[in-house]
Amino acid sequence: MWSYGYPELANALEALCQHLDLRQVNVLGVSAGGACALACGAVFPSLIHRVVAISTTSPFTPQSLAQVNRTNRFFYWLARHLPWLSWANANFVAWVCRNKMESFLERSKGKFSPAERYEVDKAGVRQVLIASAKEAYPHGHGRGLAQDLENQANAWGFDPCKIEVETHLWAPEDDTSSPSIMAQHLHDQISNSHLHLVPDAGHLWHIGHLQEILEQSLQ
Repeated sequence: MWSYGYPELANALEALCQHLDLRQVNVLGVSAGGACALACGAVFPSLIHRVVAISTTSPFTPQSLAQVNRTNRFFYWLARHLPWLSWANANFVAWVCRNKMESFLERSKGKFSPAERYEVDKAGVRQVLIASAKEAYPHGHGRGLAQDLENQANAWGFDPCKIEVETHLWAPEDDTSSPSIMAQHLHDQISNSHLHLVPDAGHLWHIGHLQEILEQSLQ
């Protein structure tokens, strides 16, 4: 079983940038990937032009965790208290997402907000999610998912207050996976940050609005 926290993931990306002789990059992350993008801004800021974090989680507080949907809260509890069971559960979720994503989305609607159900019902969004699941879980195991949950549920290993590079935080206000209060907490800690609150939008809003996000964040 391997284990990579956010600083280790940022170090790996820094090594890749150096290998490719990249002098300056923009880093974008969605959901749990938002924390990875933020870690890059903390770990190797000299190579980072801007950080863009969409629907990102933040280090949990009782207030922010209370706004997360019940299913995700349970997954985080498993990751923190019973990691071996969390890894087994992640393997099962990965297999379902890879092989039965259409039915999985239907069965998951109960945890979605109205805005999220609206997005999931769009044919284009479903196609993206199904294709992404096959790419994310090519071998049917959920090691990456389990590690993501573990990283989010425990101490992040870096201090968001130390991030000095320009950071854009995009927060759909009807997001039950990464409630907008999390982006607000990060905005309060990161001095050079811009908070973009998106009304009547859920966790998957970015799929149909990525061009808009990039234009406003990187202009």
